[in-house]
Amino acid sequence: MVEYKRTQWDMEFSDAVEQEAPDNQQYYVAQRDTAQYQDQYQEKKYWGFKRVLALVLVAAVAIGGSMGAVLQFANFFNQKSVAAVAEVEEKTGSYYMQPAKYQEVDYKASVANEIPDIVERLEPSIVAITNQQIVQSFFYGEINRPTSGTGVVFNINEDSVLIVSNNHVVENSQGLTVAFDDDHTAKAELVGADSDYDIAVIKVKKSDIDESILKDLKPVILGDSDKLRAGELAIAIGNPLGYTDTVTVGFISGVNRKFRMNSGAYMSLIQTDAAINPGNSGGALLNGKGEVIGINTVKIAETSVEGIGFAIPINEVKPIIDEILDKGHVSKPYMGIGGENVTKEIAELYHIKEGLIVRTVQPDSGAAAAGLREGDIITEVDGEKPVTFEVLVFIIKGKKVGDSLDIVYYREGQRHQAQVELKERNKQE
Repeated sequence: MVEYKRTQWDMEFSDAVEQEAPDNQQYYVAQRDTAQYQDQYQEKKYWGFKRVLALVLVAAVAIGGSMGAVLQFANFFNQKSVAAVAEVEEKTGSYYMQPAKYQEVDYKASVANEIPDIVERLEPSIVAITNQQIVQSFFYGEINRPTSGTGVVFNINEDSVLIVSNNHVVENSQGLTVAFDDDHTAKAELVGADSDYDIAVIKVKKSDIDESILKDLKPVILGDSDKLRAGELAIAIGNPLGYTDTVTVGFISGVNRKFRMNSGAYMSLIQTDAAINPGNSGGALLNGKGEVIGINTVKIAETSVEGIGFAIPINEVKPIIDEILDKGHVSKPYMGIGGENVTKEIAELYHIKEGLIVRTVQPDSGAAAAGLREGDIITEVDGEKPVTFEVLVFIIKGKKVGDSLDIVYYREGQRHQAQVELKERNKQE
């Protein structure tokens, strides 16, 4: 058996390992010259490692190629290193590298283990909706075609179960059916809808729901979408492609994404990479607590795009629900103009003001009463400038019927000011 004897270079290496470590292993600051110390230490460490490796190989060959000898020898230095770290920890108590004894960091990742519990609790409240919808056919004119979507139970009162969904899921309906599970369905009726922001409320009479279903049915908890941050957990539950109670999980990819709805209205939406497909519309987007933070509504369907879905923030949905339940429709303030954006480039080219040029003025509107005409260029609204159609829509969105806008506009190069009262838009408009 080969006897191992400590050599001078081995002692130097051990001394380098066992010496007092710096307060910060990577960024050492002391009274001695830092660069000189690091150069000496790195040189000893580098040459020491080569010598140790050579000695290990020689020892292994002398023993007859025994891997056990190599491992035992390597473990010797590992133990010495650990002992040195423990000793230094007592002396300094501070490291850049994580010490052996540390407190576990709570990354709030335990919610991943709770997703099945969240889904099990909320699945009964996420329902499938079938709409016998009237659509236009080129050859046959109006035809009845069933379409499907998803709804979320948000309230249960003495008489009815109230469900929120997307307007496009229930519009042009000749009959609505809600499936609470695969075997139990009930007829539903429309309470009211907002086509601009794609929200609708429907209800099902409790008398039409089987008691075994009703006893386990609970309204969802609505969260606070204003507190969302990119990177948070996102869970989508819906009925894509007819597969009921489908769960997809991802993250909040972004908040306050500006999006133009099919109605032409602009909204700030939640972006998520949780898969949202046809049939998911009207379903719930949940956070890690199982609270509904959005109503799924839009999926970019292109072969070059994947993992981009959108949901209407629940804080935008709440006032719409309240107004629908209160009045059966949503009161919408409007100014009464149509227009086009005048960009900076166009303004410089034609020597006009940058802003929003008026193309049409609705009779009996606030804009007409304020004296606005076709060709006027609105440059400022409530202090906001330059004005675009999108900016104007967002400003009006934050107003109520009867509120006024302070506007600045130019007509034939002359500056004018006016107050425009916002009137209620007719439901037909």
